[in-house]
Amino acid sequence: TYAQQIVSSPQTPEASLLSASFLLELKRSEEAETILDEFLQLDSSEGFRQEDRRLKLHIAIKNDDREKAEQIIQEMYEQYPNSLSTHVETIRYQKAFGGEYKIPELVEKAKASLTHKSPILEKIELADLLSLLKYYRDAAEVYEQFVDKDYNTSLSQRLLQAYYLSGNYKKALELCNRLLTKYGPLETVSEMAAFIYGDIGDMASARQICKSHLDIYPEDTVVKIRLATTYYEIGESEKLDEFHSSNLAIKNLPIDPLKQLAQLYKARENIDAFLELIYEIRRRFYADSEVHGYYQAAYLQATNLREPGIQSFEEVHDGCGVLLRNEFGNEQWYIVEDSPDSDFARNELNAKQPLYQDLLGKARGEEILKSGEILGKSPSKIIAVTDKYCAAGKLSFPILENQITKSFRMFSAPI
Repeated sequence: TYAQQIVSSPQTPEASLLSASFLLELKRSEEAETILDEFLQLDSSEGFRQEDRRLKLHIAIKNDDREKAEQIIQEMYEQYPNSLSTHVETIRYQKAFGGEYKIPELVEKAKASLTHKSPILEKIELADLLSLLKYYRDAAEVYEQFVDKDYNTSLSQRLLQAYYLSGNYKKALELCNRLLTKYGPLETVSEMAAFIYGDIGDMASARQICKSHLDIYPEDTVVKIRLATTYYEIGESEKLDEFHSSNLAIKNLPIDPLKQLAQLYKARENIDAFLELIYEIRRRFYADSEVHGYYQAAYLQATNLREPGIQSFEEVHDGCGVLLRNEFGNEQWYIVEDSPDSDFARNELNAKQPLYQDLLGKARGEEILKSGEILGKSPSKIIAVTDKYCAAGKLSFPILENQITKSFRMFSAPI
């Protein structure tokens, strides 16, 4: 085809590199490697050949081929020892194959190799990689060398995030105000500025930024939560209650605003809403082990605030937790809730699960024979029926305990 002719033409070597890069993005690494192998047969500039090696390194890392990756790094050092790209890819290589302890020194070498003549794309590559590795202070230092702070671009947003995540609130706030003065309210920028103002105790500025933002973006739930936080901090209870009575779209919110909202519910002693929200946080971010620790602590706060604490029921109903004990004395908690996204692997039962149907309406102390089990097998006994929040805490405990054990093994010294 015409496109294939362009890719294979020595007159357009960049087409091969672009094609290989796109194929890598599409996770078609074998095709990308074939194009890169053919590219080396072309008479191209050293810059293009350097890019070829860089892309091949990415393929080797993706394929967990340490030997191939090391070979490519050695070639890059032999041919381009002082190249910024060589330093960047060495950092990437060390991160991929367990050489994290070498990264700080490599970061300093990479930063030292930066000059005004360094290609802008290589500078961006370094700064982005440092952000990815959470070297935010170093990333900010690199972004500062080429980002125009007077324009709201993806690069200025990356610099802003690097300032913020490195704890440099002064520079983050300066950049926020610079962009807000020029453009007016901006998503992410307004929320960050309001957070920083709130953190330093300037609630008047935080509130003003939130209000100005919501005049333009009235459905921005994150900023609504931030504004409600300012009401709480300055004691405007009526405004806070108005906020609580409004309908909030929280379905796609990230975890931090959800936690903030939960604290606002607890502050107004709206314990039912607080429990439901921390339960939702646990379900939505179940794969994050830290969330289970958060849930345990938050649930304990709720039980301390509301008497009688854990609710106990005589019969199994939708929206409760159930403890079963089998013939061998082994106990297992389940959450009985007819939710479409219930996951049996997490001991969540909805109406599609036979065990849900077996349990519904059964009394505490009653025995059941799980559907599908052979006739004559000893039944399981219902030991306890509680609220689903208690059951969720019981189910989270082994996950949290396992994480603590792993951490202990990781940091404990051998005897």
